[in-house]
Formats: sequence, C-alpha cells, structure tokens
Amino acid sequence: MPEQFSQSIGRIVYGAGQVEFLIGRMLPGGATGESGVRLVEAARKIHHPAVADVVDGYERMLPDRNHLIHGTYQVFEDHIVAWHLRRGGKQLTSHPYSIEVLRSIADSWSNLAEAAHLALHILLDDQGAETTV
Repeated sequence: MPEQFSQSIGRIVYGAGQVEFLIGRMLPGGATGESGVRLVEAARKIHHPAVADVVDGYERMLPDRNHLIHGTYQVFEDHIVAWHLRRGGKQLTSHPYSIEVLRSIADSWSNLAEAAHLALHILLDDQGAETTV
C-alpha cells in the first residue's frame, strides 16, 4: 500500500483510539475499553452538553472508522476500497476512499480528539464544582 494511504489510515486508527479512550475516561468509574455503539450508549447516560457534542461527533464518524479499522483494502493508484464484512458475516460492503478523503477523515478525528480532551476537563471541573458546593 502506498505510504500516503497507510499514513492516513494510521492517523485515523490513532485518532479514533484517542477519542474512545477520552470518552471512556468521562464514564463513571473511568475507561471501560468499550468502543462503537456500546461506548455511545454508555456515554449518552452522562447528560452533559460538552460530552454530548463529542459523542455526537464520534457517532457520526463511526461508520468510516469501522470500514477502515475492520475492513481489508483493495489498493488502486488514486484510491482504496475498504471491504467490510458486517456483523454476522452475511453482508460484504465496499467503501471507496481517495487520499484526500482519508486525510480529511484523519483531520476530523484529530479535531474530535482535541474536543474530547477539552470536554473531559470541562466535565471534571463541573463535577468538582458540584462536590464543593
């Protein structure tokens, strides 16, 4: 696979993992190692606007994350196709990605990680204010 594709996919994997870890830190009791739909469901129980915004972004970006992380690739000169076998193994889907789209997705994960980091601090500050009042 050409380096430009593998670097972008690596950035997506790293960014998604960072966001998942940070959302997990927001959960009561700390990080659980959950991801995907289970992480969204757990995080929706927090009921804090800063957390909700991050979880909304995470949920919107999950499909591409899943295709790229859980798929296999067919590489072409100007794009890749991520082949993804859906849960249960009964439906194979294909998802084309140009290098520009992969870079954009990677940037989005990086931006969401920054937002998640800020949201975690806001949540912790608000929880600290609640316990000292």
